[in-house]
Amino acid sequence: MLEVKEFPKFLWAEAVATAAHIYNLTGQTPEKGKSPYELWYDQSAPRIDHLKVFGTKAFVYVPKQQRQKWSQKSNKGLLVGYDSFDGYRIYVPSQHKVESVNDDGLNTEEEKDDSVEVNMKWPDAGIASAPAEEADNDADQNAEEVAVGAETRTLRNRTQLKQPVRCGDYVLMAVETENPKLYAEAMQTAEYTHWKRAMKEEMQS
Repeated sequence: MLEVKEFPKFLWAEAVATAAHIYNLTGQTPEKGKSPYELWYDQSAPRIDHLKVFGTKAFVYVPKQQRQKWSQKSNKGLLVGYDSFDGYRIYVPSQHKVESVNDDGLNTEEEKDDSVEVNMKWPDAGIASAPAEEADNDADQNAEEVAVGAETRTLRNRTQLKQPVRCGDYVLMAVETENPKLYAEAMQTAEYTHWKRAMKEEMQS
């Protein structure tokens, strides 16, 4: 059995136990219609629909508590024996050990790892470049729209802006205290006496 499947030699005990288990359930005896198991235990033989070919590929489910978030949900193994009548002994090459699992934790059909399948589907360079080019075109178009908007914006003439009412008093005071440029203008102001005295003092100095 080991030679045919090219299994490591240390599994010889598993192979012997498997052969004995199958023979006890299906082997012939002097009493026609009864298996060695039935003669020995004096009872009906258990079901044999759980029997599988030695070396069948199997996938052992890994409990959530024993794996990380992105780890595989099952380990690939090979059937090398039986654990009672509702369990199996699976050799897991990646871990170099034999595990005992029940029927619920075993799958003899190849499973697909969703995480590997998704991560391995990378698009080629041609497909990947298309979205980048579209993004560049969109960026250029947006930039042009902003530029056009900036050019068409009309700015108001600052000379036409109305001053707020709160500045009216200061403007009025500025007009009233404007210095006259000519002697005749100074004599026509309400403060002509001050201007006359100031000119006299300036001439005497």
